[in-house]
Amino acid sequence: MIILAVPFSAIKDAVMGMTALINDVLLIGRSGSGKLKFNPVPLDLEEALTGIAEAIRFSHGAQHRLEVRCSLAQRQRLVDEQLLRHIVINLLTNALKYSPPGTQVTFEVTESGEEVQLSVTDQGIGIPPEDLPKMFESFHRAANVGDRPGTGLGLAITKRFATLLGGTVMVDSKPGLGSVFTLDVLDQALVHMPM
Repeated sequence: MIILAVPFSAIKDAVMGMTALINDVLLIGRSGSGKLKFNPVPLDLEEALTGIAEAIRFSHGAQHRLEVRCSLAQRQRLVDEQLLRHIVINLLTNALKYSPPGTQVTFEVTESGEEVQLSVTDQGIGIPPEDLPKMFESFHRAANVGDRPGTGLGLAITKRFATLLGGTVMVDSKPGLGSVFTLDVLDQALVHMPM
């Protein structure tokens, strides 16, 4: 009988990967079935977004420069914090994951009239043109991701959550030059989105 010794860290990584996949599948299912509710709460949007970015910087950004630019004239808003948190965490962690160490990721929040725009810009591997139309489909991963971990569900969830917020998410990317993911949400949608 042969006994293989598997390091605890490998078991832990496998369990974390499976947990992430199960959670992502559950989120996709809940959003597709209408069971995911829009639950806006009053909050300081600038404080919430910079707090999320700082948490990502602490947990994932040691090898990168994460620049946060957020200055809102109207900071107090009714927002579904859970949906927005999922979107921002996914976009920022993807930008860091697909960027070489030492490069900069920029998270910028701007407002124009009733519109709030969040953008995440990286200097990473970029997305091949043939993959761009499929980037928000479930389980799709770009051809150039190599062995970087991922489920192929993060951007699908991001798009669904953006829709629940009454917004749109777009990507502009070139292989080797990085990507810019942009979320546009109308203030009316942030405040009055029906469910």
